Amino acid sequence: MHRFNYLVVNVMKKVLVILMGILLFGGLFYWFQWRPSEIRKECDQIAWSRLKEYNETLDWYDYKYNQCLHSKGLK
Repeated sequence: MHRFNYLVVNVMKKVLVILMGILLFGGLFYWFQWRPSEIRKECDQIAWSRLKEYNETLDWYDYKYNQCLHSKGLK
């Protein structure tokens, strides 16, 4: 019985370490890859819609795009 408990505890520790690793890498992937990509897509859509709405130049698009990125913390 004692040996069985020891094996169960060891397996649970390994599972916990693996789950924590998956959560850590998942969180890092979200924060540094997924989130910035989604923000860039959103800012691009916002800048293009305003460019078409006000019939401005591409310089204005760049300005609005960079302003949006800055407001969301990417630049």
